[in-house]
Amino acid sequence: MIRINHLVLAALLSLGSAAALQAQDGRSPAQDPAAATPQEGTLGRYLKRVPELDQGGGLHLTKYFAVVFGDIKSGSGIALGPALSVKFADGGYAQVKAEYSLRRFRLLQARYDSPEFLGGHALISSRVRWQDAPKLSLFQLGPASPLQRAEFGERRTEASLQLEATAWRVLHVTAGGGIERYATSGGRIDLAEDESLPAIPMMPGLGARPWFGHSFLSVALDTQPSGYARAGTVIDAGIHDFHDAHDGTYSFRRVEAGAEHLIPFGRSTVDLAARTWFSYTEAGKTVPFFLMPTLGGGDYLEAYRLYRFRDRNAAWVKGEYRFALHEFVDVAGFYEAGQVAPSPGTLTLARAAQSAGAGVIFHGKTSARLRFDVARGREGYGAAIGFSAGGS
Repeated sequence: MIRINHLVLAALLSLGSAAALQAQDGRSPAQDPAAATPQEGTLGRYLKRVPELDQGGGLHLTKYFAVVFGDIKSGSGIALGPALSVKFADGGYAQVKAEYSLRRFRLLQARYDSPEFLGGHALISSRVRWQDAPKLSLFQLGPASPLQRAEFGERRTEASLQLEATAWRVLHVTAGGGIERYATSGGRIDLAEDESLPAIPMMPGLGARPWFGHSFLSVALDTQPSGYARAGTVIDAGIHDFHDAHDGTYSFRRVEAGAEHLIPFGRSTVDLAARTWFSYTEAGKTVPFFLMPTLGGGDYLEAYRLYRFRDRNAAWVKGEYRFALHEFVDVAGFYEAGQVAPSPGTLTLARAAQSAGAGVIFHGKTSARLRFDVARGREGYGAAIGFSAGGS
């Protein structure tokens, strides 16, 4: 039987080979918006007036006051709020922001980024963060879980510090750690909903309030040019260690790996991507459900409900075709497949959920700004509106 983790490994190797052959400095002719897209026109003049976001994702209305969007937690709906930020003369950056969403999600955060050092190749970023997600979907674990669901609430408090460094322009290293506290409600059933479970599912960590010492290290090889990329490759891998500070019950490690390869031709781009998540525990330990990887909605399996599939391990692959209607507007068609499983060896294509759809992407010079997608899977249709403001 073909297994997804084998396919992803093959994809990583093939994309790495392609990166070695195709990586180069500067733009290729296919990346030049002037050559690849129609003339500017009214839309282009309008989009060019939209200011670029600062490094904290703020859209400035004055020198220090900005509006920030999203960045609470998937499922919040449209979220925005005020931010005060300043760029110091030495290159340091500070921001304080607050956000509120249509679904009553809340966020408070203070952040400071140090001036760059090591010749401009490194900086240290720190933040203190509090967020509240009062209503999240809770499906049973596993790839064959029923469509019915319960609900739970989650609060998270964090204080963290991380080092971000770049070498040879394409190698990026992030390392850091912090203290995190999670508080989840005991779960509830909405009797007015047609798709409610008959009882609250048994989940490790439901109703718990653990404190974690969280440390992490990630490495990425990124040959994509700066700005909204239409070519290049990203291959990344990382490890996270979560230590339950109380009695170790929820201590575990998670290993992640992913790859993305963009192939440009004319005004078109083919985007191939794959990602895996694997969780490991010692005997007598367990992974809390709220830190397990999930597929469904958001960036993975858009045709399905948010948090639809959840388990200790997951794998996902995607192929997308994009066509540049304009320098700042792309249309896209995509296919994706993914699965969750209790162990890496049980990730198989036979039970993978599939999703196919199309969308429109509005973007600036440095990042995707707004994306509308409609997708279809075995459980029907799903629609997604994504906003990428940068920052964190």
